[in-house]
Amino acid sequence: MCSRSFLTVFQWMFFFLLTLSLWSCTSDKEQDQKKISDALSDTLTSSSESWDVTVSIFEEELPKVTIQAGYAISTQEIEKNTSRFKDSVFVTVWDSTTTRPPASTIQCDEALYNSKEAIFECFGGVVVRSGEEKVLRTEYLLWTQESGEIFSDRFVTITTEEDSLTGYGITGTEDLSTYTLTKVKGSVETD
Repeated sequence: MCSRSFLTVFQWMFFFLLTLSLWSCTSDKEQDQKKISDALSDTLTSSSESWDVTVSIFEEELPKVTIQAGYAISTQEIEKNTSRFKDSVFVTVWDSTTTRPPASTIQCDEALYNSKEAIFECFGGVVVRSGEEKVLRTEYLLWTQESGEIFSDRFVTITTEEDSLTGYGITGTEDLSTYTLTKVKGSVETD
């Protein structure tokens, strides 16, 4: 009788220890998988490429920006989402009125859009044309979509029908209605 109860106790202890060890292994595996998943999530990115693209960004059901380019690659990471546009980039910045003429257009060789910060960076042969027939030329332009402000620390030229101004650096509005040039040179016709 004693040996039979000893076997029963022994069986229960064996079963208990086996269950405990399996549970701890499962727990370790889950922890290891979580650590691996956390480590990978810091570095995981996804990207997509497109050719002959047209992208529109809407604000209150109206297009705010339309981008056309020969090529685009979009990359999504944890901290930022960017789209790089190349090959004859043409950006239309729409006016907020109901008549909807463009506030300005931007042509450049390449543009980088950070969607989380709503910032465009335009590179190479940048030409901004406003609805008021002002033309800005530079090699680099930063445009903040939310505030509608533009910035460049490079050489810029602004031309109108009457004037031509050049300088290094500009801050202003996207429609070129107001701007400040630094290190200005230019000519103005007076009557």
